[in-house]
Amino acid sequence: MMHLLGVGVVLESLWLVLSGHWNFQFIFLGFVSIAMVIVITWRMDVVEGCSIRVPLTFLAPAYWLWLTKEVMQSNLYVTRLIIHPKMHAKPQVLVIEPGFVDVVGHTILANSITLTPGTLTLFVDDHELIAHAVDEKTSADFLSGDMRHRVARMIGPK
Repeated sequence: MMHLLGVGVVLESLWLVLSGHWNFQFIFLGFVSIAMVIVITWRMDVVEGCSIRVPLTFLAPAYWLWLTKEVMQSNLYVTRLIIHPKMHAKPQVLVIEPGFVDVVGHTILANSITLTPGTLTLFVDDHELIAHAVDEKTSADFLSGDMRHRVARMIGPK
């Protein structure tokens, strides 16, 4: 139960920071919304086994900044691929082995691939991810493993 209270405090703090409104009405609505979410997740019995890991907490902002840079670069590349008459898309389907067994890592990696323009995660399994890439350059970027290593470093040991 203490874990649920900790999650509630973190969510309420996030609500206050992201909303930017500090009047009673917004604070109260945030409290009611978060209380409903906590009651629903408690009844589903899905929160007690979860934990927020320290490396993920401190290294996530650096990963988000890196991912933002990658998304912008990929966006420019895909735009150039569409506009440039001599560049041609050669779609590929990739099988990526994450190298870690953590569900959180799989989720972060799959979402990061999908967020990056020109790529899409098609299937996630315990041992592999299947992704679509718009051309060879994009697939080579993912097969290099940079994103996978950054996610592994961010989530830390399980």
